[in-house]
Amino acid sequence: MPKKYHRTTVEMPKICQFFYVYLQRNSINDMKILYVTDALAIWGGIERVLSDKMNYLVREYGYEVYVVTADQGAHPIPFPLDERIHVKDLSIRFHQQYKYHGLRRILKYWELERLFRDRLERYIIEIRPDIISCIRDGYANTVLSTKRH
Repeated sequence: MPKKYHRTTVEMPKICQFFYVYLQRNSINDMKILYVTDALAIWGGIERVLSDKMNYLVREYGYEVYVVTADQGAHPIPFPLDERIHVKDLSIRFHQQYKYHGLRRILKYWELERLFRDRLERYIIEIRPDIISCIRDGYANTVLSTKRH
């Protein structure tokens, strides 16, 4: 596989060729991707793009795709998903905090956040994804805190 670098042709070393072929055949096809989002129950643009993207990655590349939601509940998913996509709801129900006022609301939020972090961490350990993509900024901090442990 000759490659051009600044008007000269350089041959890729044999060991690099081996690893390049190995990665193409093994790692890429065995990739596990986890998406973390609120819910897929909304008829919105983010949910549509996410559904299309997950379907594409499963169908075209054969990746193992997982999506974990915090608040999906029993709501139906409005966009079609390939049957090979793994969907898991953590049943956090962040909206519960709005039943309370003042300090009780803050304490309830912390309780729900801790529950979310614990359940998400267990799920990450269970599936061991190669890539984790968070749809909301707030979830990125939670994912990073689980990756430290």
